[in-house]
Amino acid sequence: MRPCVIILDCDGTLVDSQRHIAAVFNETITSFGYGPMAPEAVYRVIGLSLDDALRRLLPDCPEPRRQGLINAYRARYALDVTGKNPLYNGVREFLDAVHEEGRWTAMATGKSRAGALRVVAEHDLSQHFPIIKTGDICRPKPDPDMILQILDELGLPPDRAIMVGDTTFDIEMANAAGVRAVGVTCGAHAADELANAGANLIVSTLPELTPHLPTLLPA
Repeated sequence: MRPCVIILDCDGTLVDSQRHIAAVFNETITSFGYGPMAPEAVYRVIGLSLDDALRRLLPDCPEPRRQGLINAYRARYALDVTGKNPLYNGVREFLDAVHEEGRWTAMATGKSRAGALRVVAEHDLSQHFPIIKTGDICRPKPDPDMILQILDELGLPPDRAIMVGDTTFDIEMANAAGVRAVGVTCGAHAADELANAGANLIVSTLPELTPHLPTLLPA
């Protein structure tokens, strides 16, 4: 098989973390004197960097206060995260199967590097994600920087990669990097949004992607 890589988002794609993220977000902003937000509003910005998410949700928040919110959110999230971000059904089996087929996998996520590494460690996924690109190290989604860095490290052209994610930010990032985009509907954004953003394929779960891999990444 020719080398290829499946690049995966984390929140809403690998792990079911939306409710926990929204709960911690609201705990954080209310501690700063803001009113809580509807969880659905928070879901809409999962995948962006925390800075970009706060710019959208609290547009009048000044930069120094926004940085304080980011630091407080990360500290609060890390305190009580174990067991709150379960893998979606079939994710481990999907990763094991593509690994056995000789396909590479990598992660591109809006999480901090520390947050991404916690997920990998909790679920024992280090063998599947030797390359992890995060929104605090790279330029955040929908900028293509994460994908371009992964391709550069692996020495692959764009046509030997696909990006899989649950948000339009993932699809836009893939399009900007010139790789095919797969949307999954188990996370934050709906199928029509993913399609309108330019997804080449939409599936409900990662296992549903398996039969399409020979077409997306032919041997």
